Amino acid sequence: LAAGGTTKAPRRLIHADISGAHLLLDDERRLSGVIDFGDMLIADPALDFAGILNHLTWRDLERVWAHYEAPLDADVERRVRYYIEVAPVFQVVYGADGVGPQERANGVRRLAARAAAARR
Repeated sequence: LAAGGTTKAPRRLIHADISGAHLLLDDERRLSGVIDFGDMLIADPALDFAGILNHLTWRDLERVWAHYEAPLDADVERRVRYYIEVAPVFQVVYGADGVGPQERANGVRRLAARAAAARR
């Protein structure tokens, strides 16, 4: 986990709940706003970038990075990929923690798909 996660990552004030429901896009799929800042905290900005990537594309994330005002460290892309890889685990926990069975089922499905792909 130390190699994948945030032990040496920079810390910034982040949204901490970036999801498709909190990203506002205009008719041309350009980011026009972000809502719901109730979960903000000081953490690795790659967490927010992974949240964006979980709902949009790498191209969209690169466009966000082009407008990101804080410096991006050389390791940010690797950490984003790590957080995307572990996202299904969070879905399972989050779903079991009261969000609902559908979220948990989605996480289990994604974990099963990754396990099947790893066996190939």
